[in-house]
Order: sequence, then structure tokens, then C-alpha cells
Amino acid sequence: MKQKILLFLLGLLLTLCIADATACRYTVREIGYSRAYASPYQLLLPMPEGFPEALRSEAEKLCRTALGDANISARLAGRRERDSLLAAHSEPRDKENEALLISPHGRILRYGIPLTLDTWKSALWDILDWACLSPVRKQINQQLTQSFCVVLLLPGSDSRENALYQARVEQSILEIKKIMPSLPKPVSQAPALLILNQDQMRQEDVLLWSLECDTQTAHPRAAVIYGRARRLGPVLEQETFTEQNLLSLLALVGADCECGLDRSGILGLMLPSRWGGGLQQAVADELGFDVENPAVLMEMEQILSLNAPAPAGHAKAADMIASYREELVDLLSPSAARSTAERPAPATRSLRSIFLISFLGIGCVLALAALGLHWKMKKRKQV
Repeated sequence: MKQKILLFLLGLLLTLCIADATACRYTVREIGYSRAYASPYQLLLPMPEGFPEALRSEAEKLCRTALGDANISARLAGRRERDSLLAAHSEPRDKENEALLISPHGRILRYGIPLTLDTWKSALWDILDWACLSPVRKQINQQLTQSFCVVLLLPGSDSRENALYQARVEQSILEIKKIMPSLPKPVSQAPALLILNQDQMRQEDVLLWSLECDTQTAHPRAAVIYGRARRLGPVLEQETFTEQNLLSLLALVGADCECGLDRSGILGLMLPSRWGGGLQQAVADELGFDVENPAVLMEMEQILSLNAPAPAGHAKAADMIASYREELVDLLSPSAARSTAERPAPATRSLRSIFLISFLGIGCVLALAALGLHWKMKKRKQV
């Protein structure tokens, strides 16, 4: 009987140790910096008639070099293949030997500078830069290495309405700053607000297309971008562009990945862009660890696979906001604000975790020792 009790206690102690040791150590923001479930964009390049095989190899090598740190894969494709792809998506046929940029969701954006035998190299560079590089995308990436996230505001046609929604965004940022110290892992820099003007909106066709904001509208829109240039949730517009919805998305960025959310909504679709070593090092300095470390990436992917498959889109974005709103209201309540000062700091929580693990470890050792002593005494009695 004693032996069974000791075995039960030993199993319980080991279970508690494992449960505490395997608790999630990352926030949504931190996991967003990783390449986990990062489906690439596809870039199909027009192949000129009579393009020599040697030039084709050179072009493909140039693509690999130029896109080595981007989430885009490029290859040459003949006219028949491109027309077949366009037909499958109910798009009109290729008329100008265009390059086709295809999102992970299957949306297609065309680029109208064709490759020719005489100008193929300069035209290829233009196409590659168009696909993965633009002033605003570069600015977003720089902000993401140090800020909590980026709120991208796309103005409408009415200046008074634009001012109203800008004030709404600014108020949401002020509110999230109040609760940032009480988030699982506090961040020093508040969300950055980036407002595009009309000239930028005309030039940033790839950015707007990747956000699915390439259709004309008279009303302001906003998108929350976090981590490695991932969009979180839906683009907010008109009735969904409320302070509460925006605040819910902002709070979600700082949430612990063990907060009960559907993990299929944690990883948003990345913008097509370059993410070089300088940006990655800046993120590592900010977080205190490298998300590109294979062990860290493996742990993050394991966490994401516990309750949900790889995200297949953003169909659950509205549900994701609604599910988090109740927790957000509790967090913003006066009682929560008063309890913020009483909440243990991250270092204190870490010390308590270490103490708990140490205590449980000692308990395991004592249980094993008691079990061994019991077995030894029983053996002596038998002799």
C-alpha cells in the first residue's frame, strides 16, 4: 500500500514539474517575429521568346540572390503557364507579358514591365524591387523592430472623417499604453501610428494589395501589423472601425500564447518584404533571444500545433476579436488597474517558477529515496 502511495506521489510531482516546465514562454508578438507557418508569395516572371538556357539560369540565380531574405519565391514561367493560372482564377489573359505576384490566399497582382532579350536584367531588377521593396514597407519593418506594433491608417476622402478616426486610433494607443506594464511581457515602445497620404497610397500598390485594401473606398481604414510584418485580424473599416475593436487587437499583440485564444488566429499573413540580418539582429536585441534559433523556432511551432492546425486564412478574425474582448474589458477595469501594482514583476514570477521547480525536484528526489528505502527494508524482511 505504501509503495502505491509513493508511486502516486512521484507521478504527481513529475506531472507538475513537466506542466510548469512546458508552459508557454512566448507572447503573440514574439511568435509573430518567427517564420512559423510563413507561406511565401509566388512571383511568376515572363520568359521572353527564344530566351537562352544560359540566361535563364543566370536569371534564376539573380532571383535567389535578390530574394534570399524575402518571403517571396520567383521563377520564370512561359505564356501558356501564366494564362492557365489566370484562367483558373477567372482573370483576363496576359496581354503584355506581365509578371504575376500571387499571395498565399491566391490573389493575383500584375506588373506590366515585360522582360525582353535586350533589357531583361534591368527589367528583372525592377520587378523584384517592386515585389519586395517599397518606402512604406521598409518604414514599417524598421518600426516593428522596436515598437509594440504598427497601426497603419489609410485615410478616406473626407478630411473631417479622417480626423475623427485618427483621434480614435490615438486614443486606443493611449489606452493600450496604460495596460502595457501589466501584459505578460512588458514592451517599452508603444504602438507606432503610420498614416499614409494620398501620394503614398498611389505608389504602394503591393502593400495595399497584400492588405486586401486595393479596392477604392471613401472611408478611412486601419490595419494592425506586428512581428515580422504580419497583419493581425481584419482591416477595420466603417462599423468595425471602433476604438474597442482596435484596442482588442492591440491587446492581443501582447497576450500570452497560453491565454486560451484559438492559435489559428495568432499568426497573420505576412506582407511581402525583405527581412534582412540587420532587422533580425535588432529584434534579437529587443527580445533578448533569437527567434531564428532552430530550437526556439521548433518550440514555437510545437506550441502553435497544440490546439490548432496551421492557419488557412483570416475567416475567424471577427470571432477572434470578440473572444478576446471580455478579457480585455477585465484588464481595463479599475480593479485591474489597482491590481497592476500588486502583480508580480516578470523577474519575480520567474523566481517563483524557479522556486516551485526546485521544490518539486527535491520532492521527487525524496520520494525516490523513500521508495528505495522501503524496497530495501522489505527485501531484508524477506531474507
